[in-house]
Amino acid sequence: MNNLKDYKNILVFENEYDDNFLLLFNNRTLSVGYIVTDILLCLQQDLKLTSEIQKNIYDKYKLKISSNDIESIIDKLDKFIAKGSDSFFFRLFKFANPSKVSIGEKLLFKKDFFYPFFFFVTIINIYFSNTLNYVTISGFSDWILWLAILLFLLFFHEIGHSASSKKYGVLCKEMGLGLYLIFPVLYTNLGETWKLQRKKRIIINLSGIYFQLIIGVIIGFIAHISNSNLLSFVFYSNIAIILFNFNPFIKLDGYWVITDLLNIKNLSKLSNNQIINIFLLKFNKLKNSWLITYSVAKLIFLLLIVYVFFNLVSSIISKIYYSTPLSIRDYLLLLIILFYVYKSFRRKKDESTI
Repeated sequence: MNNLKDYKNILVFENEYDDNFLLLFNNRTLSVGYIVTDILLCLQQDLKLTSEIQKNIYDKYKLKISSNDIESIIDKLDKFIAKGSDSFFFRLFKFANPSKVSIGEKLLFKKDFFYPFFFFVTIINIYFSNTLNYVTISGFSDWILWLAILLFLLFFHEIGHSASSKKYGVLCKEMGLGLYLIFPVLYTNLGETWKLQRKKRIIINLSGIYFQLIIGVIIGFIAHISNSNLLSFVFYSNIAIILFNFNPFIKLDGYWVITDLLNIKNLSKLSNNQIINIFLLKFNKLKNSWLITYSVAKLIFLLLIVYVFFNLVSSIISKIYYSTPLSIRDYLLLLIILFYVYKSFRRKKDESTI
């Protein structure tokens, strides 16, 4: 059993769409019923004895629950606490409370306005993508300025998530810096949004891209009239970040949107199981047509990644063999491999202790 501090760090929210409750711990969520929730509340009140918990449940619901059931539920809660977070993502530190920022969320995320305007700014970005010249920048000062603007774009992306969450009654009080693989990224704690209805979560998950599209229109317009190579490069960098976030096979915005559109929880895990069934020719276990479609598309994506990965690795091996200097890209790939191996080892070690 975990200590009192661990249990008190679990936040409890009521769901909008059913009678269950949402438990939130370390940006991970668990949907549970009222009995599990009440047992957690007992643990948070430091009621450690099974008999005390049994009495509390009986007094409240006139329901008798066995000691074995209570111990099983406590074990489930302990595993929820002990379970490691995303093996690819690591938080470094929090630096802002975005819930204090108001940026027109009442209008921008109104359903009747959001989707038409999202479509409109997308079309404008596509227009500028076809009219602006793609020119790389040179010079140390240009690269520093580009990096500063890029950080602002990423910050603006996270503000989008926070503002839309605020519109639907969820205050995201944590924005910070983390590592995805070995790359620094900004993040916003959106765990509480899982208590909302799917249609609201979809808007929240699209809102970071939405804000980037809005500012992309501004950058594209200024770059168009000023003929600025720097702003043109910034515009295309913004488009690249948007496309990366739209990728439905990585746990970024596009993945969570697809999860809600298909209404399939644990989409990544289930699709991995489907891919295994495809390789094992167990076609009788392929039932959900949308999940099958997603899994096949994900398989093609993974095969493409594997192909590119082995080409890069073979290139590095060849350079090492012939004593050719490695590029920055080569060193980044080696760091990613080492990071993934380390996180996989740590995850297996953590699972073995649960």
